[in-house]
Amino acid sequence: MNAIAKFTSWGDRHHPAWLDVFRIVLGSFLFYKGIVFVRDGEDLRHIFRGMDLSLVTMFLNTYIPLAHFAGGLALAIGLITRWAALVQIPVLVGAVILNGQHTGMFDVYSEFWLSLVCLAGLLLFFVIGSGPISADGYIRKYES
Repeated sequence: MNAIAKFTSWGDRHHPAWLDVFRIVLGSFLFYKGIVFVRDGEDLRHIFRGMDLSLVTMFLNTYIPLAHFAGGLALAIGLITRWAALVQIPVLVGAVILNGQHTGMFDVYSEFWLSLVCLAGLLLFFVIGSGPISADGYIRKYES
């Protein structure tokens, strides 16, 4: 059994059912943030205002909404959960760093803590996978 199969098998065995609810809520929230970023790109432009990297900024203005939109939807339904989490982890690492710098960690309305909880959830689902109540679980159940 190779390392990836062992990793997947361990994650499937150690998955309490309440985490499925958290996965659905986290995926729905990230999907919503993707829609917000697409509808109103001003939030992203505000974040990248001080940067003088036009090509990188253009890439990030496309990647971040797409990662949240597609990755959040995949995470919410539990389809390719590990890949959906992996695609969004760099975005949330950047969000934690930038939100901590711009607003301060202990401000009352800081998005730092929300970004940190989302990052922790993505790391968790990258390790343990989607669980039994998911599209991946349905596919595994009827595949064999």
